[in-house]
Amino acid sequence: LHVSIGRKWIDENALPRIRMVVHSLSFHLPIILIALALIRIQRFSIASALGMEKSRMARDVLLGFAFWLACLPFVALTAIGSSTFLQERGYAEELQYPLQLLLDDSPLWLKVYSVLAVVIFVPVAEETLFRGIGIPAFSRVIGASGAVILTSILFTLIHQNIFAIAPIFVLSIGLSMAYVAPGSIAVSISMHAAYNLVSLLLFLLSPRGI
Repeated sequence: LHVSIGRKWIDENALPRIRMVVHSLSFHLPIILIALALIRIQRFSIASALGMEKSRMARDVLLGFAFWLACLPFVALTAIGSSTFLQERGYAEELQYPLQLLLDDSPLWLKVYSVLAVVIFVPVAEETLFRGIGIPAFSRVIGASGAVILTSILFTLIHQNIFAIAPIFVLSIGLSMAYVAPGSIAVSISMHAAYNLVSLLLFLLSPRGI
């Protein structure tokens, strides 16, 4: 069973993957749309609402890369320690969904979507929700430190990967600092995008990716 336009476009083996992509879009796309709607209702510009200024955008992007480099050793060490601990107790590490798409026989357009989602859509949506909206909202109730910890816990839970719990929590603390310190979500988005991009490239260059 497949839909063809001159050649096979979607086969029956790809349908479960497509459903997973739709599920992904149903989470990240609404976040972006709701955030934009709230900003419009409040009559703010997107830049001012999220602490982004055109005059310092290039600086914020570079600062995001700097925060990524500073956080990387802590995330890497936590990932190694966590992975070793879990594997010694019989847990088997599974590839995350976007990586599975890149390795299997998925159609090219699904692979392209996977890369775009990892590097662009996911960082924008998740940083908008957890840092741009979550931290300011929770800070009013439990203070800045409590907001960073709470959003990091929530951020970790949505990834639903036991091997990612510890490193993702550490990464989220770093992303929160990248947002709070300079006061611009562009910094945390850049840091998140850099982390995902480099992780993706390292995987593709590893024996499993090759």
